[in-house]
Formats: sequence, C-alpha cells, structure tokens
Amino acid sequence: MQAGVAMNDTARDFLVELGTEELPPLALPELERAFAAGIRTGLAEAGLPHGELRSFATPRRLAVLVRDLAVMQPAQAIKLKGPPVSAAFDKEGKPTAAATKFAEKCGADVSALTRVTEGKGEFLFFAGSKPGLATAGLLPAIVQRSLDQLPIPKRMRWGASSAEFVRPGALAGDAVRRGCRFPRASSTPMPAARRAGIASWRRRSSRSRNPADYEAVLREKGKVIPDFGERRAAHRRAGRRCREVAVRRSVAQRFAAR
Repeated sequence: MQAGVAMNDTARDFLVELGTEELPPLALPELERAFAAGIRTGLAEAGLPHGELRSFATPRRLAVLVRDLAVMQPAQAIKLKGPPVSAAFDKEGKPTAAATKFAEKCGADVSALTRVTEGKGEFLFFAGSKPGLATAGLLPAIVQRSLDQLPIPKRMRWGASSAEFVRPGALAGDAVRRGCRFPRASSTPMPAARRAGIASWRRRSSRSRNPADYEAVLREKGKVIPDFGERRAAHRRAGRRCREVAVRRSVAQRFAAR
C-alpha cells in the first residue's frame, strides 16, 4: 500500500493505493465503493474536513484520492457530567476522591468544574475543549478499518502470513511523501518476481509527488484506465469492434467461396 500527500499550510491532498494480485472483475465495483465509503466514514468520524473524494479500481489496484484534507482535527468540544455533588465533597466542603478523579479525567482543576442539575440531583460538570490531533497520525487506522470492512466473503492468505484479502496480494510497504510517513496496513507477502514487477512499474509511472496527478500518471505513463466505469465501457467497445470485424470477415469469406 502506498500513501501520498501534497501540502499546504492547512490542507493536503491524500492518496492511498492498494496494490493487489488480480481482483475478480465482478467484485471490483463493490470493493471500490466499500473502500471509498470506509475512508469517507472514517474521516467523518474523526471530524476531518476535506474536499472531493474520488475512488479508482482496476484488477491490480484499489485507490482513494481525498482532496484538501485538513492537516489537523478541529478543536474538540468536551462536555462531561461527573459524580453527584453529594459524593464529590465531604461535610467540610473539601473535594473527595470522586471529584479529584473526575477533574483529572477532564484535565482541569476541581475549581474549574461547574454544576448542573438533572432530575432531582446536582452533578459536577465540565465544559471545555481539547486541541485536535494531527491527521497523519489518524490515517493509518482509518485505512486499516476500511480494509477490514471490505465485503470479501472468502478471504485468502499467502503462506504463513496472518494478513487476509480477496487475493493473496502485495502491499508496497511504507511510503514517505515530503516528510510525512504513513505506516502500512497489514500486508501479505508474495513471490519476489511479482513484488519486483510492482515496484518497478511504480518507479516508472505511478509514484508522483502530487497525489492529484495519480490518474493522469496512470493513464499517460502506465497506460492504465483507473476509472472502472470507463474501463468497462472501453472493453465493451473493443468487444463490439471485434465482433463487427469477425462478421465482416465471415461475410467476405462466404462471398469469396461462391
């Protein structure tokens, strides 16, 4: 698996590409949709704003491109209800262990806690915020969960590896892009010849500094159509042309035999 980013101060383009052995063509549309949906859901759950999200699928790759992904989570609002006031302070008004532990959980002093009345009771309450986390630290888990949730009825393994996928595939390993390192998700080893072939092809074509160039590089240098719908339409056109040529050839042979 390779991941890439293109930087500015507040947002970056993010690309994750999963290199695989030959995927079943009939499974590609659903795998593509599920991978993209998993990434989109993970970003939403992490509260990470982003722009357009595009997905790509061919028999040897699944990829998702996220434009203008925020480099940091926004500050996270915190609202926590604590123990009852009756349990938080002793008869002399001093905080008990329940109050101090709640304050520690909130990262605040007991004096910063407020009170809220709910039902027939009064409780300690904390309202505040905490700084967001760096996106780079959140992405590996988001990608891994997306892979784990792919609709694969029968997963396969390569050799003694515990990693599973729809085909025993090779993920290219950790990728470094302009100082940002994204640890790889679980990967399945594969024969050296196939692994070398993937690495060689990526050096020639798909490894671009700018994730937004991914599709263009695949088309121009890799001679690959990464859009599944377009690829299927091209195959159908080619099939029709072959049938037309075969029909014309058959007709010509019949006339020649008369």
